[in-house]
Amino acid sequence: KPGRELYPAEAFLRILRADEGPITLASDAHRPEDVGRDLPAAVALARRCGYERVSTFARRVRREIALV
Repeated sequence: KPGRELYPAEAFLRILRADEGPITLASDAHRPEDVGRDLPAAVALARRCGYERVSTFARRVRREIALV
């Protein structure tokens, strides 16, 4: 991870939020110890961009849950 930044960038998330686009949170982990590593930063970024909920999927069905 040479960039050491969250993706997508804040500017893009703000555009997506303005268009009422839903988001999900995920890890791009290549090692088990990296799963969820930047989750608190991702949640903070989503909140800063105006998101209060994120989408989750189970058996291809989307539902929204509150950000914690």
